[in-house]
Amino acid sequence: MRRLVYLSLALLIVSAVPARAQTANPCDTNATGPFVVTSARSFTIQWCTAHTRIDNGIIVPERIDGFYLVLDQGAKQDIAMATPLGLSSVTNRDAWQYVIPSGVMKGDHTAAVIAWNYQLDQNGLPTSTRSESAPTAVPFTAVDPVSNQPPLSPTGGRIIR
Repeated sequence: MRRLVYLSLALLIVSAVPARAQTANPCDTNATGPFVVTSARSFTIQWCTAHTRIDNGIIVPERIDGFYLVLDQGAKQDIAMATPLGLSSVTNRDAWQYVIPSGVMKGDHTAAVIAWNYQLDQNGLPTSTRSESAPTAVPFTAVDPVSNQPPLSPTGGRIIR
């Protein structure tokens, strides 16, 4: 009888725990725009990289040591290793993201991401020289939030003498 009570309690606890929503990897499909962010607020950029490549006829893991970020043709910023989001089992691409903390002004913008790695010497050891990929540009628009609804009702009305 005691086992039955414990089993019943365990089932109640398990059924009371909400199921975790499974989130898709951002590299499972190719993203399409338009992309819109709120001006002057931080936002997150996500991108994908190849997981493996063919090097001299051999499949090898893609070697990435960091990333650069360029906003609106500005200076190249070294964002080092951005946050990895994992491998897409659908497309065999790695997902990455970086939070841009400062936000941007209202209007049209472009964020470009460049992957880099250290060149290897004749012994296969990394040097201090970096090799860069071609940039991937993501156009987006920053807007001010605007409500298209009537204003909320006034509150705290009173009459004084």
